[in-house]
Amino acid sequence: MPPCDGLYSFRGGQWVSYAALGAVIPRTRNILQVTSDGYLWIAGLGSEAVRLDYATERWESYEGLSFRCETQDGSLWFVSADDEVVSFDGSRWLRYGPEDGLMERPNALLATGMGDLWVGGSQGGLAATGRLEPDRSRWSLELHPHVSGDIDNNSALQDAEGDLWFGATDVAPGQLGGLLRYDGAQWRHYSGAEALLSVYASAQTPDGLLWFGGPWLRRFDGDRWTLVDEPKGLGSWIHDLLVTREGHLWVGTRSYGAYVFDGQRWAHYGEADGLRDNLVSGIHQLDSGRVLVTTSAGIRGFDGHTWVPYALPSDVGVSHRRGSLSQSSDGSLWINLRGRTLRYVPDGDPPQTRVTFSLREVSAASNTNITWSGSDPWQDTSTEDLEYVWRVDDDPWSGSSRGTSHQFLSLPHGQHTFEVKARDRDGNEDPTPALMQFTVLPPVWRQPWFVAMVGLLLGTAVLQSVRVVRRNTALTAANHGLNREIEERRRAEEERARLDQLLEELRYLDRLRDAIGGRRTTDEIIEQAGKVLVEILATSTSGGVEIQCGGQTWQFGTLGADQHRYDRPLVWGERERGHFRLYAGVALRESQQRALVDETTAQITRALESQELISQLLHSARLVSLGQTAAGVAHELNQPLTAISLVAQDIHGRLLEGEDPGPSHIKAMMADMLGFVQRMTGIIGHLRAFSRDASEEPEQRFDLNTVVHASLKVIGAQLDGHGVRLDLDLAEDVPQLLGHPHQVEQVLLNLLANARDAVDERHADTLDADRCVRVRTGCHSGDRSTAVLEVEDNGPGMDASQAERIFEPFFTTKGAERGTGLGLSISNAIVINHGGRIECESVPGAGSTFRVFLPTVREA
Repeated sequence: MPPCDGLYSFRGGQWVSYAALGAVIPRTRNILQVTSDGYLWIAGLGSEAVRLDYATERWESYEGLSFRCETQDGSLWFVSADDEVVSFDGSRWLRYGPEDGLMERPNALLATGMGDLWVGGSQGGLAATGRLEPDRSRWSLELHPHVSGDIDNNSALQDAEGDLWFGATDVAPGQLGGLLRYDGAQWRHYSGAEALLSVYASAQTPDGLLWFGGPWLRRFDGDRWTLVDEPKGLGSWIHDLLVTREGHLWVGTRSYGAYVFDGQRWAHYGEADGLRDNLVSGIHQLDSGRVLVTTSAGIRGFDGHTWVPYALPSDVGVSHRRGSLSQSSDGSLWINLRGRTLRYVPDGDPPQTRVTFSLREVSAASNTNITWSGSDPWQDTSTEDLEYVWRVDDDPWSGSSRGTSHQFLSLPHGQHTFEVKARDRDGNEDPTPALMQFTVLPPVWRQPWFVAMVGLLLGTAVLQSVRVVRRNTALTAANHGLNREIEERRRAEEERARLDQLLEELRYLDRLRDAIGGRRTTDEIIEQAGKVLVEILATSTSGGVEIQCGGQTWQFGTLGADQHRYDRPLVWGERERGHFRLYAGVALRESQQRALVDETTAQITRALESQELISQLLHSARLVSLGQTAAGVAHELNQPLTAISLVAQDIHGRLLEGEDPGPSHIKAMMADMLGFVQRMTGIIGHLRAFSRDASEEPEQRFDLNTVVHASLKVIGAQLDGHGVRLDLDLAEDVPQLLGHPHQVEQVLLNLLANARDAVDERHADTLDADRCVRVRTGCHSGDRSTAVLEVEDNGPGMDASQAERIFEPFFTTKGAERGTGLGLSISNAIVINHGGRIECESVPGAGSTFRVFLPTVREA
């Protein structure tokens, strides 16, 4: 049986509470009567009558459940107070627990656009995620021990590319926090060092930017994380994020109310603007477009102009975290309270409006006042809580307000139409606005009696005209000087406008130079140039860009046959390499053509030529390194060739002497020969790959220790021939790198060749000296996001002035016959292109150590 207080109904095998009616049902003897239209009327002795629309179930209470989401098939999904997942498909309730593969403490539920359902939470004190199998019989579970102790309910998100995001909470010592990203094949972990340690909310704006809230607000563009701390209030705790259908980003903070970003500017709304409290716990947009902002003191709605109360009981409190308010596809609102969920079905009956007072005729010198009133069926929204919008003569509608009158000042003469319509707290508007037509009389000077009076005065005016003409003649001369001054001012303003235009074009050229500078491939250069150009064209006219180079064509923006076309060739090295074509909706001025066509073509040409020269220089340097190590390569090939020759001579000698070597001996000898052949094939294949220009090939994952061993195949014999002892200290758990492994191998070959020359120089006169080169690999100071490659020698070392210039082109400490001064300069460029850096530590008389720092692939 239900409790004695309040109103309950028994439906579907359970009691449903109508607790929201407790404030209006008196605690006296009550009369309940069902009418023929299906409504329940409740009347207490000596009190008001109340109608309950229980047939539509406007209020329901779900004890022990917290609403999370709705899947594509219309099923509703909850998390229960005893840490289970519960679903309701309209006719049947289902529960999932650990026996179904579910984690110990489910928290977040995410329904994806592909129809899948994901869960995030905690398993054994570790963050865990899971997916419901297609047959909905079990959950597949995966643990994320490095992330945190739990997944926050409000951090789950599916982005526009279909990737899933889950944010950490309850981060314990030794755990990294941050965000998990799943692309359908593998997990990637963004730690708290780059993302947020704890994530309370997530959203994505139409421009593709991802926003995450927690102790701060961070933005992610796919490559880089940015802290957003302006305006000042964004440095507070972020409880909720919402992107509206208009593309605006709403941010709910713990202490500063709500902020709205329209893509250009931030707006702020706090207690002084209409919120009930500055502690925002949740933000939600209704199907009607109204945005609801929940606080611990109540809920307010925003219609784009004004803040208004929403049709929820004043005693419905909300928790300090988001998730307290959401909406299902049938329009129902779900309010999560502590230990239960309320379901509220908004009223569907619109209110009615009528004009109560207006004058039919109004003089021009007077003001007119119009009053109106409204009513809502069954008083679902009280008369005092109705809002109104109005307009005159098809002007835009005013903002919402509860005012029931307006005074119009100085309306133009003629007939006018006034419209007003009421809006209830559920957002329903009167579909037939109240109309009132009235006339504003013309001013006095247009009425007949006034015209006659004016005629009498004309005679007097004629007499005065002669005197006026004479006076005007004298004033004309004075006006000439004034006109000249005005003309000079106008010309000065035009010059300033032209100067502003020139400065704007120069800023564009700076943006283009920054965008394409340092790009490593043709595709990157052209993609960045096209992006900047389309942004510039979009500010003034529609247009597009087409770039042809190397047999490929790139197109950006809108290309139309009716647009103005500007064509320039891309020429360098005395050869035409392609074309740059700009399409504009309007004809460009000469200065605009110089900036947008001629200067753009020149910058793209210089960038492509520079990229080609750098690629050729790196390739040439690789071939020089290969030539310098030719002796070592010859030695590597000579060993297996000598072994093959000895095996062949042995078999040939036995056959000449008539001796049968036997099948087993021949098999063993042939197996040795095949092994030597495979060894030579591997060496030759490695040399062919090393000598190939791979700068335009896609980046790949590779192992740093593998690069070390591959380099030693080329230069190892040469080090041995110079009497150099090689010490290897290679860590086994170095994370993989992303880039071009043969370019990194080229860097190591340059460092090893320099180390060989250094120990030769120091110990040239000492045959039994300890000539030593050490190669180490590992992680930088225990940070697995950066790998370190060290090459240390016991050569003569360098002084401070030499060490400062060691990476300059053509600077060398060797003689002219032993070096060009380009090896370290090229190596430095390769490392920078891989996102790393080189450091040199040298002590005169003791040797030098070169350290290469490279970013690793982030672990999932």
